Parts: sequence; C-alpha cells; structure tokens
Amino acid sequence: MPEGTILAHVGRTLTLAHALSSLQVEIRFAASGEHAERISRSGWPVAPVHTRSRKELFDQMARKGNAFTREQLEEYVEDERRVLGEIRPDIVIGDFRPSLCISAVSMRIPYVSVVNAVWTSHCAVRFAPPLTMPLTKIFGQTLLEIVQPYLEGSLYRYFARPFNVVRRKYGLPGFSDIRDAMCSEDLTLMPDVPEFLPLDEATKPKHYRYVGPIFWEPDVEMPEWIDALDRNRPIVYITMGSTGPLDQIRTLARILAARGLQVVCTTATHTPGDIPEGVFTAPYAPGAEMCAIADVVVCHGGNGTIYQALSQGRPIVGVATFHDQEFNMQRVEALGLGKGVCGMPSDLASRVDQAVHAPAGQELPGQGDGVPAADAGVGCGV
Repeated sequence: MPEGTILAHVGRTLTLAHALSSLQVEIRFAASGEHAERISRSGWPVAPVHTRSRKELFDQMARKGNAFTREQLEEYVEDERRVLGEIRPDIVIGDFRPSLCISAVSMRIPYVSVVNAVWTSHCAVRFAPPLTMPLTKIFGQTLLEIVQPYLEGSLYRYFARPFNVVRRKYGLPGFSDIRDAMCSEDLTLMPDVPEFLPLDEATKPKHYRYVGPIFWEPDVEMPEWIDALDRNRPIVYITMGSTGPLDQIRTLARILAARGLQVVCTTATHTPGDIPEGVFTAPYAPGAEMCAIADVVVCHGGNGTIYQALSQGRPIVGVATFHDQEFNMQRVEALGLGKGVCGMPSDLASRVDQAVHAPAGQELPGQGDGVPAADAGVGCGV
C-alpha cells in the first residue's frame, strides 16, 4: 500500500513486488492517486483506497509541517480498514502510509513499513532546522538551531498528537515521537546504506533493517536525442522527481543552458512547453543511465535520485523544496558529495560550475569539514 500520489513510493513498492514475486506469494496492491495506474499497468491487482491529491498533501505539509490532521487521519484509517477487511492479507507493506500503524495494527495484521532512516527516531545524524519548515521561515535557522535541543522533543510530540488521538480510539498506545508513527513495531525496512544515513547502534531496534537503495526505473528506452549530445562538452542532468514544479525545472534549465552547458532533464507528469535551445527533455528516462552520461546531477534532493547519482559517481547539486529533501542534502554536503542551493540563479550556476570542474574523488569547495573519520574517504568520484 504506497502513497499513490507520489511516484517514488509507488516505484519502490513496485520494485519490492517484483522481488517478492519469486517467493510464490499472492501480491495485491491498494492505491489511488496520480501514479496508481502504473501498478495496474505492471499487471498487479489494485484496489482503490482513500488518498488525497498531491496538491492537497503538499500544501498541507508546506503550511503546517505535518501530513495529517486528526480528521484526515481518521479518513485514511477507516478506508484502509475497509480494504484490509476485504483483502484479508497475511502481511501488509506500506510506503509513506503511516496511517497503517493504526489500521493494520488495530486489525492485528503484521505490518512492514518502508521508510528512510532519516525518518526514524534512531537516526544518528543531527540535522539543522530545514529552511522549508514553517517555523524556520518565521524565526530563522540561526535562532532555531540555538533552541533546537530544547524544542525538538516538544515538536515531535506535538506532531504525534493526531496519531495518538486516533490510536487511542482503536485501543492502541500513543507515541512520544511522530517518527515512531512512520515505522513499524513488526518490521521496518530502510532503503538506505548506513554510511549515508547511520542509525545509533546503541538504540537501534532489532527489527529495523537496512535493505539498501530500492531503485525503480520506468519501462522506457533512453531518449532518441541522446545520440545528439556532444560528449566533449559538460552535460547537466536535471530531475526534480514527480514533485518538482515545471516552472522550477524550466528556470533551472534556462540558467544552465545560458552558461553554455548541455542540459538534459526529465519532467515526469509535466508538459515541457517553452524549453530553451540546448535543453533536451523527456517525461521519463532510465535514471541511472541518465546520471551516467552527466557530469553533474541537479535534483530536488530526493532519496532515490541521490542514490542513483552516487551509484554512478556523480556530484549532486540539490534544490530542495521539502524538509526531508533538505535533510538528504545536508548529508550530501557533510560527506562532500555535492552542494545544496539556497538561492537562484547565481548560487545554482556557481555550484554547478564547481561540480563540473571538480576532479574525481575531490570534495567540492567548502565541504567535508567536521566529517567523522569513517566518512572522510567519501568523495565525488565514488
């Protein structure tokens, strides 16, 4: 049961389904939203389940910093219980459906959560307050960093309140931390590597398991214009996932093309429209292959894209729009694997120039300070 409005979560569960199909188990999906049709096109049975539109979900996260009100959560839980009652699964796997920590658990169905390590309360990395969070916009990052040790626990408890109200309705104990609602008390699978997002080994539960990046690729060939690229000139790959607004993609492409760079980009569900000369677009393309032909990957800081870029040894320039993407980019910067961009256009252009001209294996300028010894060998050429 993925969140069907976000392609990354649909893609990860599709990849899991293909892997699990070798175990001779019956697999069914429950999903609705913009990307749910990809599941049925892959041949899996799909039951509809209550899901908000992508715009409604993202607007809520941008305004309030959390994904659910109590009323919204109750709607999710009630409909999930309906679907689970009809299908009667032996196990349910959820990806960005934290409501399953109520619906599945209240029906005593073993629940597996797929969630990145950054969203667990056992993550060993301390992150700066994200600039995209409403509180940071109001009070500023510097002030929040000062009060963060005192405020953080209260915020996690506050965001857990809707879950606790609904969990008590079904006779379940509450959480002291919203991040615990993202995980499962049965089995939590983290599509990460510990070198990038480590957990605190002293507190990590035994049922939290690293499974490595879960890559999903669309079933499409590389675009025909690939052969027209000049491999003697720098190539920049732009991908903002299914969440990146088209205006942002178009702006990024214009800035970089104006500097004489070859720009290739994927636009997901968007229609490109007015694209400047020197920019090559496609709705979808194999991500790892696109990273392989590029000198630099410009992305939104999504977990899957970051791992694709690193798998091909490409430096990353991140333009994050949500706080989980900012957390990923903070980690990328700490390891000297790339750089986040706070403003445009000069920041973007300078970061891409630095990445294009950085020798393989060398950290980008201004990065790597304070990286623990275990991480010190990681660089752009890895």
